[in-house]
Amino acid sequence: MDSSQRVWIDAWECPSADFVSYSQQMCMADIDASGEGRLIMVDRKRRIRVYQGTKVAWEQLLPAIPTALQPFYPSSDAAVPSIAVASGADLFVYRFLKPHLKFTLPAIEATAEELAIWQDFRSAALKCRRSDRYEAEESGLALPELDEDAAESPRLPDDLDVALYLGRLQELRESGKNISVRAQDILATAENPRLMEGLLNEVLQVEASDDAALLQTSQTITCLDALKKNQNSKNAVSLLVAACESGTVFVLNSGLTGIAAKVDLPEGSMPALMAVSGVFDLEYRIVIATRGGAILSIKNGQVMNVKISLDAMPAGLVKLGKMIYVGCMNFRLHCYHVKGKKMHALLMPAPILAMEEFSWETTGTMKVLVVALRNGEIRLYNGKHLVNTITLRGGHMVAGVCLGPYGREEATMAVSTKAGAVILKILQRDVKLNTKEGSTAGPPPEQDIPLNVPKKTRLYIEQTEREREQPVEIHRAFQRDLCKLRLRTAREYVKILSASRRGQITRVQSSGSDDKIDVKASVQGMGPLFRLSVSITARGGGRLLTDMLLLTIPNTQLPDEAMVECRRASPEIARWASYSVDTPQMRLPTLVPGIDYSFYIPLQFIGEPASGITDSVYLCYSYAGF
Repeated sequence: MDSSQRVWIDAWECPSADFVSYSQQMCMADIDASGEGRLIMVDRKRRIRVYQGTKVAWEQLLPAIPTALQPFYPSSDAAVPSIAVASGADLFVYRFLKPHLKFTLPAIEATAEELAIWQDFRSAALKCRRSDRYEAEESGLALPELDEDAAESPRLPDDLDVALYLGRLQELRESGKNISVRAQDILATAENPRLMEGLLNEVLQVEASDDAALLQTSQTITCLDALKKNQNSKNAVSLLVAACESGTVFVLNSGLTGIAAKVDLPEGSMPALMAVSGVFDLEYRIVIATRGGAILSIKNGQVMNVKISLDAMPAGLVKLGKMIYVGCMNFRLHCYHVKGKKMHALLMPAPILAMEEFSWETTGTMKVLVVALRNGEIRLYNGKHLVNTITLRGGHMVAGVCLGPYGREEATMAVSTKAGAVILKILQRDVKLNTKEGSTAGPPPEQDIPLNVPKKTRLYIEQTEREREQPVEIHRAFQRDLCKLRLRTAREYVKILSASRRGQITRVQSSGSDDKIDVKASVQGMGPLFRLSVSITARGGGRLLTDMLLLTIPNTQLPDEAMVECRRASPEIARWASYSVDTPQMRLPTLVPGIDYSFYIPLQFIGEPASGITDSVYLCYSYAGF
């Protein structure tokens, strides 16, 4: 697509809408059978709003904070879709802009492990109280807390090991299993013994037979989508699909009177994003991205063995055909096949905020991926090809994106920004979002050009015949040479390590004076970076040595007469001398006799690699000023 061509028309923008909605909290639908699409939005301020044209047509407060919004057709004779709003464990359904019904998902039953913990806790508390009563009766003491009303006393028995049962609850929670709200509250008050004791006393005042009902936990819906029931058409009957925090996926029947299917995800899988496709009566697939960075797939009510592990947390999920597109928080957009094979990955210039699917058969665009970035860009991809880019003006940051029919237009994009603005853009009717204008994505033309492969030589043919006639001998010779190569490599490695540890020790005596200095140097490292460890000891008969310099001179910096001697001894050494020193001159501190001073000088080999030449580095000391 030519970037200079005008693809989107700026229809309307309201910077003062004060309405922030995420992608799963926005939808477009014809909710009054007028033939005009409306924009429906909900936000965290418990508001539901409907836009018609450039005005707010309807707004109402919700009973609770919404998490998702989804239009669906509850029956085959329904002329308009109903709007389902998910909040906690409840689904609020609106029809003709009026509250229609409410459906609550079944609660989470307490696990057998938690019920056993509370039963053991009650038994231990009762046993401790009986023991205290017996001791009081034997001693003849009448304690007020041990009378008939002792069971209603707010104090726990002193010898009751509360920490034991708290530890069991903590282990149960860390194992990934769901625990009740009561257990969560008690664990949260572990640092406040008085408050925790009050909660535990409330547990003891409840009958054990009521635990199963009181320990139930309400579901929390995190994702909501619609699944076609018997045919894949625009106005076909739909089933709501709700994914919950507990790792359970519910498929509700069309009338919201019961549950058509229930799928439990593996332990520790908390759904964050969901994509639904297919037909419930034939074949359907539900793809879920978890908060742990995994992609799970459900096919016809069964969790598939294919599990995709992401390298970062997911930020967007879209399923196009048999491809799963996942946007991660590390700027990457991954594409996987439904069977788990990775197809490609794209690097985005900014973090991914939202992803949506766009399909409009009128323009020839079958499936296009919409990716919203933090830098204000909204990118459209056809496969892995970028076909169009929208840049929002005014530095807006996208919160949610929604595409669908609005008004009389069939292809409209609604954008909700984090500043509270609402933006509408309309796609031109004659635009085709392909890789290029008038073309489709496909293999490059260079693929049809044959490679210039040389013909088989006589040597190649003879070698092939030899390998065919003597495969065992050739393989043995190869293994023998490989073992020799490994042995030689190991010997050289040990030799280098030994030389590096041992180093070279040189004694230097100053000329022209009686001051003696011992210099010891050792080379550390295997190259091309080395470290020269220098140890200096002054032996001056009690005199302090000051104004001393330590010079590090590679062969390339030797005087001319030294280079002549070096060439005479070994021309190769002089020609290949190639060590560089970062600090060739170092001023020494005042040297006290009898004390060792250690210095480290970095060296770098900059010559020809694998030249096999051993070079020299010279250490000299002199007085400053000479």
